[in-house]
Amino acid sequence: MLDFQKKELELEITEPKQSDSEQIDNLEIQLRRLDTDTRELIMLRFYSELSFKEIAAMRSEPIGTTLAKLHRGLKKLRELMR
Repeated sequence: MLDFQKKELELEITEPKQSDSEQIDNLEIQLRRLDTDTRELIMLRFYSELSFKEIAAMRSEPIGTTLAKLHRGLKKLRELMR
């Protein structure tokens, strides 16, 4: 167990990490690759900091639909960010 943790730590140290600005640039690029509807949901939630209820009301859709779309969109964004 300790050997495994040691190897994990060594990997973390030796792998180059992206700088904050590189991560932000990559995020912007990947956001543009999403469809317009998904990008809008993510922007409203995380950049405009609107609640799920506010977004659902704005889009005239049930809150469950908004949550499901946002969940799928974030999953897709995570895949693109790899």
